Amino acid sequence: MKRSDGDYVSAIVLAAGTASRYGEAKQLLSWHGTPLVRHVVDTAAASDVDAMLVVIGNERERVRAALAGSMATIVENPDYADGQSTSLQHGLREIPAETSAIVMLVGDQPGITSTHIDRVVSAWRATRAPIVQAAFEGVPSHPTLFSIDLLAELLRVTGDEGARGVVQRYRDTRVLVEMNEPAPPDIDAPDDYHRALGGTS
Repeated sequence: MKRSDGDYVSAIVLAAGTASRYGEAKQLLSWHGTPLVRHVVDTAAASDVDAMLVVIGNERERVRAALAGSMATIVENPDYADGQSTSLQHGLREIPAETSAIVMLVGDQPGITSTHIDRVVSAWRATRAPIVQAAFEGVPSHPTLFSIDLLAELLRVTGDEGARGVVQRYRDTRVLVEMNEPAPPDIDAPDDYHRALGGTS
């Protein structure tokens, strides 16, 4: 724990999915010699968050092994096949009681940096907006931060869209933090992976 002053920020990394479009567990792809999920978790650990949880499901034993020794609290989602919302809910139920805001991250965006996370957290601490979201050349993206005031709404989400509906409901009051750079790629297919690696594996 780093804080007890009402600024306590917990990060949740969603890394439980089946990656049905990719064809294998993206969480375990090598990212410059490190499993992708471990890279994302280590990046979040280097940021200005106070606690971190990673939700696992698909290939959970191998993913757990990849996270051995990290600072993350591992949360298992036995319902991961029912969509991203189930991972969100399992993670939210395990956040520390002192949490004032939650940063959502996904396990297939290795281009998100600790600086991106820090800028979003800093903007929330300055504005106390219900939602603070990174924007890349005007396009909202991860990381996305939610005030704890939205916890009840987040726990009601369903299906595979995660928190998108909640973001849309608060789009007029959210704060966007422009990063002034191209968006980090999502890794949805093998071609995305090889492009993100610069053609190497």
